[in-house]
Amino acid sequence: MQAALSDMFEIRSSQLAATRSGNAKVKALAQQLIKDHTDASRKLAALAPRLNIRLPTAPDPLKAAELTALGLQQGEGFDRAYLAAQVTAHEQAVNLFTAYGKSGAQAQLKAHATSTLPALQKHLQTARDLFKGIAQ
Repeated sequence: MQAALSDMFEIRSSQLAATRSGNAKVKALAQQLIKDHTDASRKLAALAPRLNIRLPTAPDPLKAAELTALGLQQGEGFDRAYLAAQVTAHEQAVNLFTAYGKSGAQAQLKAHATSTLPALQKHLQTARDLFKGIAQ
């Protein structure tokens, strides 16, 4: 559930960034996140029925509010808010996937966490680097 919600936030916030940002590097990150998190979501959705798991179809209220607030931002303020959100979301995702990869109860989900983790770590580093460049 948490992984699906994380993917959903990453995709939706990155769709905003792909259309709103004027920064080519931010747009490139957004496009990469859309691609990677859509792929991860598809893999998770394929596993869910076999594991009798029902995935969420909408963001949780906190993330929905964050998406709404992000949608109100413009220009460099948008880029800073988007990148800050990506850093936070990816820190949480890396922690979640690391923990589940080490001690998860379900082997197929554990394998998904382990195989997805390197991309999440790369996303986190890229978001941090871009945020530092924009925040200065």
